Amino acid sequence: MGAFHSFMRNHNTNGDPAQDPAVWPSVTAAAIKANLFRYSYLPYLFSLHFVASMNGGTVVRPLFYEYPKDENTYNLGHQFLWGSSLLVAPVVYQGATTVNAYLPEDDWYSLFDSNYGQLVNHGYQSLYAPVTSLIPVLNILGGSILPRQKANVTTEYTRKNAFELLIAPGVKFRAVGSADGFLYWDDGESIVTSFDSHDYYQWTFKYSSTSQNAVLTIKTNHQGVSP
Repeated sequence: MGAFHSFMRNHNTNGDPAQDPAVWPSVTAAAIKANLFRYSYLPYLFSLHFVASMNGGTVVRPLFYEYPKDENTYNLGHQFLWGSSLLVAPVVYQGATTVNAYLPEDDWYSLFDSNYGQLVNHGYQSLYAPVTSLIPVLNILGGSILPRQKANVTTEYTRKNAFELLIAPGVKFRAVGSADGFLYWDDGESIVTSFDSHDYYQWTFKYSSTSQNAVLTIKTNHQGVSP
């Protein structure tokens, strides 16, 4: 679960047993898969942090933050969102092979291995989550575009890979065939003392499609520091 929080690190103290995940094969496999997912979607997670730093707001948020009129979201203690577009429904009971999750009335696509890219019904759902999946059940909101990269063994090497865009067009509850998203990016090292002088880039993405064609528009809204 740590890989799906905004800040992730191992925590230990002097004198306590070592916590090297490589000691346990099952933990090793889960840590690798969860970290690779996190590394792949760091452009989206980084962008959420960037926006929260500039404008305030949240990165990881409860579902009622996005669906305040849906009373079914008020008592969901285990599910949460990355931004508005990625829903995380973790397995929290030992030995469970399904997750009893609630998906608000909206368009949702699965990011889970067994049914990747398939539409998922809204409402209360019993979602298949075998032990071998190793990561939480994940769903992307229709109408969203998420920037990502092919994951590597470290964040430094991952950042050197080309960007990809995961496009999830609206189907019923969102504009049909349309999606949008954004990306904020900098060198990943410099400390931000002022956004006015900080060297960063920002792009927005808009996608629209019909039965005949599809158009993706990428707009540069901020390009480095003005000379």
